[in-house]
Amino acid sequence: MSVVTVLVVDDSPLVRRILTETLEEDPAFEVVGEASTGKQAIEQALRLSPGLITMDLAMPDMDGLAAIGEIMAQAPTRILVITGHPTYKGLNASHEARARGALETIPKPSTWPQSASEREGLRRLARLLATVPVLPHVEQSRQKRRAAREAAGHASRDPWRTLSTLRGPEAPAELGLIAIGASTGGPGVLKEMLDGLPGDLAAPLVIVQHLSEIHAGEFVRWLGQGAALRVLEALPGTRLESGTAYIALRGAHAVISPRGWIDASDEPPRGAHCPSIDVLFESVARSYGPAAAGVLLTGMGRDGALGLLRVREAGGVTLVQDEATSSIFGMPGAALELGAAQLTVARQELAETLVHLVRGRSRAGA
Repeated sequence: MSVVTVLVVDDSPLVRRILTETLEEDPAFEVVGEASTGKQAIEQALRLSPGLITMDLAMPDMDGLAAIGEIMAQAPTRILVITGHPTYKGLNASHEARARGALETIPKPSTWPQSASEREGLRRLARLLATVPVLPHVEQSRQKRRAAREAAGHASRDPWRTLSTLRGPEAPAELGLIAIGASTGGPGVLKEMLDGLPGDLAAPLVIVQHLSEIHAGEFVRWLGQGAALRVLEALPGTRLESGTAYIALRGAHAVISPRGWIDASDEPPRGAHCPSIDVLFESVARSYGPAAAGVLLTGMGRDGALGLLRVREAGGVTLVQDEATSSIFGMPGAALELGAAQLTVARQELAETLVHLVRGRSRAGA
């Protein structure tokens, strides 16, 4: 790895010094700037173009959440939030930071200096994040795509026509279930997608998101804020209902029965994941066949790729998030390698795509 330039942002001079010393213990990092406020962070990010920013949240003149939004709009950069505030201004700090474009959030140590193992853990995470592709701000990307279409003089395509061809004439009249898998980078994508779906969507969604159990309950509540459809944790014994998203985050594998119930599987973890996206997709392929759709979003590794192939083999529709808008293209890329995906979709078009997919069969039969 080439040297990663870092901008350290924190209103405490002591914290800035310790973070700088910790990172520069590894020759792979060079701290090229420091900032003590959100406004300074934006100015430094524009001037220095760092490879990574460590960002505090509670700062004078402009807080870290606002700064993250501005930086991702003006100079997209990898951002690691280090905060002592799990809840900030009444918001879940981790979820809000990721929704604005930060890659990861970790707690600020309660004691300084840190142990050798803690310092190495920070450097290990920073090295990993330094390999993540830098993505443009979602709205900025949307505007560029719209301008490009207008400049080319092309009429907007009808997504329904494209999607309706993915389900053959023998497919059931109604789509019975949408199964979704996500990992690294997924929380912000899921939030944007769910916020864009109507409350009367005529199909349920079942979602596996790789996430630490300690954040599970709060994560479900955060996803539901501002969403028109219901967002619930996927619990065994729950009957699936349209207009509802069920989030599987912890416990046993989530599987779907042919009668439309969420069940649990005592199968061991798949590739260290439990619940596993592969296990969910395989059960959906068995239970719903051509009445199912599978969607694989950003994430590291291969979980979900083989399961998505099973959905396609069963006659279901299969989509993956495109590389340009994926934080990490591991899982979607693995699905493409297997020939599991019929269509790639940008994150800002996921909600619209799912709406057209659900409505496509009823329109086709009209």
